[in-house]
Amino acid sequence: MSDAKYRQRFEKYLSIILDGNSIDFRNKVSICLINDYYERKVVGRYYQVHCDDSRFQFSQLYKSPRRALEKFLEIRNKLRKRS
Repeated sequence: MSDAKYRQRFEKYLSIILDGNSIDFRNKVSICLINDYYERKVVGRYYQVHCDDSRFQFSQLYKSPRRALEKFLEIRNKLRKRS
């Protein structure tokens, strides 16, 4: 994927996340604003990247939506290559 295409996809996904929506890829990896699901338990704005795939099990919270999205795309690309 070209750098320009990656940047375009990154910015598109970033606007989706910042609008309060989540993104899911093949029901294996997702990114969301976790506060939308656990409003009272999480103080501040945190973004969760979660992967249920047996090869890339991962779950982590990020304060930065950009860092969370970078990790989401990294895992998404690994899943695409393995398919």
